[in-house]
Amino acid sequence: MKRAITFFAVILMAFVSVCPSFASALNDGDKKEDKDIIIRIGNVRIGDNHRAPARIPIKVSYVSFISALNITFINNLGEVGVNVTNHSTGDYLGGTLDASAGTAILPISGDEGFYTVTFILPNGTEYYGEFEL
Repeated sequence: MKRAITFFAVILMAFVSVCPSFASALNDGDKKEDKDIIIRIGNVRIGDNHRAPARIPIKVSYVSFISALNITFINNLGEVGVNVTNHSTGDYLGGTLDASAGTAILPISGDEGFYTVTFILPNGTEYYGEFEL
């Protein structure tokens, strides 16, 4: 009886130690990493370049686990227009977000390609970020 318990314990330990590494090896091919997206101001007039750089009121990161953009609004910007374009596949997503919530999750396809995300504030100021999956 003691041998049987020892045998099953050894088999269980081997199974537990092999399965996580096997599962991660299977998923490595599809693995996309989370990434922060640098947001820049998009519609700067030529005469405005003598001023100090403006503080960007939007932070964006790609969350690979859910194939979505995590958007954080530093200030209450009102209703913000958002456009996401995958230039490689032609996919396009557009809409508005309420920045008073402070944060938003925007699901995207997660397909490989070169993406541009654009934010248009109510006052006409435009911000954009580019990233690749």
